[in-house]
Amino acid sequence: MNTPSTSGPVDESKGLGTIGLLQIVQNLITLGLNSLELWTTVIPKLKKREEFSKNPELINLHFLLSQISQHLYSNLFQFFPDDLSQGKLPDLLSTEIPSKDILKKVKPLLNKKNFVNRTFSIESSNFLNSTVEDIISSLRVIDMMEHDSHSVLDDNTQKKKRVRRHSEDKRASKKPRRSPSPSPSESSSTSSELSKFSKISNVSDSESDSEYESVFKTVKKPTTSVQRFRQLFQTQNEKVRRKLVTPGEEGRFMVKIELTDTKDLKKLKPSQYWQKVKTKAVFLADPKCELYQNIKNVLLNVGEKVKSIKGVESDEIKLNKRSFNPY
Repeated sequence: MNTPSTSGPVDESKGLGTIGLLQIVQNLITLGLNSLELWTTVIPKLKKREEFSKNPELINLHFLLSQISQHLYSNLFQFFPDDLSQGKLPDLLSTEIPSKDILKKVKPLLNKKNFVNRTFSIESSNFLNSTVEDIISSLRVIDMMEHDSHSVLDDNTQKKKRVRRHSEDKRASKKPRRSPSPSPSESSSTSSELSKFSKISNVSDSESDSEYESVFKTVKKPTTSVQRFRQLFQTQNEKVRRKLVTPGEEGRFMVKIELTDTKDLKKLKPSQYWQKVKTKAVFLADPKCELYQNIKNVLLNVGEKVKSIKGVESDEIKLNKRSFNPY
């Protein structure tokens, strides 16, 4: 009896509690792995996480994703056929690639023997997604810190230029201007005065420069860096996704809100619900602001409502420093 052959990679969950490799790649793209730079940076960092070096399934998943990452990198100039200059390589690596173009290059690879029909548990997929999201967030924080550092250096450079111009203008203002030729009786006294003025001017300039230099010597470098968080507002429908993302700000509390229409979840598994989020917001709120108080009231109301539902389960767990996930 002939068995039917597989014509392509599995792109949907196969079996209870499993997910196909193609769907895993699609999830990673949605989370933000949309450039070759991120693929070749984030995937290697997974190996540094303890779970990816001990869990056999995660080790196998990381191995396959590493090959996918290398495959995408090898197709660099196929993604950008009009930019073949080696000098443009850094810009090309960081350029965002449409998800359909990434998948177009990935699907032929997933048809090969080592990739076809490969599935993984929902738990491993969810852990991969959360780890990748955490690494991307860390990279963004580092980028913002480097940007802030360059901005400070640029500001100091501009200050030094302004001080130098000020000093030069001050010296120029002290230089004697040429006056009409003095009479013979005035010549000797004028020369004497100019000589005295020149000595005074040189001393003044020297003192002025040293005073300015002392200002820069007393500048103290910050001992700790300020952590900044990007705020986000995103909407999505069947045709378009719109997103606003801030450069990065300071704040006391981070708030995350997602709004999903439950009618869109009928044919999906819980691990796929995040794909149908209609509106999403990640923002900062300070305890004294009205927004924070409103959010607090909403949470209290929700807690009371959930508590009043018949059959609700109550649980309490003592946490310690080794607890991986309190939820």
